[in-house]
Amino acid sequence: MPVEAPWGDYMAVDCVARGDDVRPVFVSSKFALAEPFRERGAYGGQSVVPDDLVREVADLACRAVGALGVHGVADVEIKLTPDGPRIIEVNGRLGAWVDDLGVRAGSSVPADIAVKAALGRPYTTPDPVGRGPAVFHYLIVPPVGATRVKAMRDLTGLRRLPYVNRVVPLVEPGAPVDWRIGAAGNVAALSGSAPDPAALAETVAAIEATDWIDYE
Repeated sequence: MPVEAPWGDYMAVDCVARGDDVRPVFVSSKFALAEPFRERGAYGGQSVVPDDLVREVADLACRAVGALGVHGVADVEIKLTPDGPRIIEVNGRLGAWVDDLGVRAGSSVPADIAVKAALGRPYTTPDPVGRGPAVFHYLIVPPVGATRVKAMRDLTGLRRLPYVNRVVPLVEPGAPVDWRIGAAGNVAALSGSAPDPAALAETVAAIEATDWIDYE
C-alpha cells in the first residue's frame, strides 16, 4: 500500500492470547518516521488504511502470536510492503499509548483486557476496524544533529491547534537532546482527537509548521 506523509507504512496490532484463542485488541496506524528511523507516534479509530488491509494485518499479527505460543498480550509491529504485510517484531507487552488510544477511540480498554487475560477471567474484544474518531499521540522529535534545546515558546499556541487536547513538554529549555537515542530523545508529546484522518493530517501539518522551539 503506497502511503504519503504524514502517514507511516507500518502498523501495530495488540493481541490477547489464551491457548489457541488469539484475538486483536487494538490496531494502531502509524505516522511517518522522522529521519533516520525515529517513531513519531500513532493514531487509532479511523485510519487511512483500507478496512480489508486492516483485517489482513490483524490476522497476520494474531497468527504470529499464536505461532509463538504467547499467553497474555503481545504487541506486533507490521510493515506494509508491496508484497503484502510483513512482521517487523513481536513484543510481550501492550504497545506504547495503546490503552490511552483504545479508551479515547471508544473501542476497547486494552489494559483491562490484559489484566483479565492474566487472571484467567473472561473478556471481550472489539472488531479490529475502528469506526470512532481518529485519536492520536504525536511526538515532537529533535532534528538530526541537534544537541540542546535553546528556547521554548508559545506552548499555548500548540494547545490551540485544531483537535489538540493536550501538550506535554518532555524537556526544559537548556536541556541536552540527542536524536540517536530513540524515544528518550523526544522533546514533547501531543494528543487529541480528530473527526477523521483528513482532519488529523491538517493538524499534523499545523503542528510541524509551528515555530515554538529553537535548537543548537
